[in-house]
Amino acid sequence: MMKKGQRGTISAITGGKTFRLKLESMGIHPGSKVTKVSNLFHKGPVILHVGGTEVALGYNMANRIMITIPTRGKPS
Repeated sequence: MMKKGQRGTISAITGGKTFRLKLESMGIHPGSKVTKVSNLFHKGPVILHVGGTEVALGYNMANRIMITIPTRGKPS
């Protein structure tokens, strides 16, 4: 799970075609660089910064997005 302020790259999105298309319409797709802005409450909405835009996603939607977080010393 990403921490607030952490950056990474989307490596995969699990779920059906309709779900993936919905995320892609918001600029969320494999290869996108993202930053976790915040999460509101336990299992509440998650806010991501992606492509110059902040996007709020439900907890379950956000859990279907696989993100690779770079290790120290390696740029994202």
